[in-house]
Amino acid sequence: MFESEKHAAKLDKHSFLYTSSLSNEEVVKLFLKNQINLDASAIVEDISLDETTIIARKIINALLSISLELYPTLLDKSIEDKVFCASDIPQFSNMETAMYYIPKLLFEERSVFTYSEIGNLIHNCKSEVASKKYGENHAKLTVMMGLACFTKKEGRSAIKDSIITSEFCRLDQNKKIDILQRLCYRIPLIQSAIVSENWRKTLDDKLSVVSESTRHRRLGNCISLISFALGI
Repeated sequence: MFESEKHAAKLDKHSFLYTSSLSNEEVVKLFLKNQINLDASAIVEDISLDETTIIARKIINALLSISLELYPTLLDKSIEDKVFCASDIPQFSNMETAMYYIPKLLFEERSVFTYSEIGNLIHNCKSEVASKKYGENHAKLTVMMGLACFTKKEGRSAIKDSIITSEFCRLDQNKKIDILQRLCYRIPLIQSAIVSENWRKTLDDKLSVVSESTRHRRLGNCISLISFALGI
């Protein structure tokens, strides 16, 4: 284990300040463990916007510097034993909504959006309940991948851009695909399946915490994410 990893748990909102001294592999490992704070507003009083851009580019470049085939070797094997709850399981209707449209919305509008607003703007849902559910499911996946952060808007659950959202949106399409494949490795449940000997069986076991009908839907979602991450 890297010395920086031993102290990673101590990195709070100032964690961005530490990334400059880390190797690309160390940055990626911390990123995959969700130990790099991606909420730019949490550290705005500490560093300038120009510095956050530099740090965002470092994270993006570090992710791209390591071959996709090596990503499974960067994962912590102990996550295979983690017990997950329903909220940990990705759920979506359209993977592209979470990967492209929501980051694009956050980047272009530079605003905070509630789940209902996302549902209305992207899917034009017919009811408030449908809008909220659609927006929530896809927004949570965007956050899991590191392209958005949770926040509040007038007391309601919402999301905003992360420190890497803008840099991601400026990439060409091929680079976006490369990054998105790597960002899938940031999702804990996906990590747990990939490090196991049989990821399909592991997924089925981990999804036993939800009902049979829900498990069938979410299993398909998880298989899609893993297939995309592995390039198969």
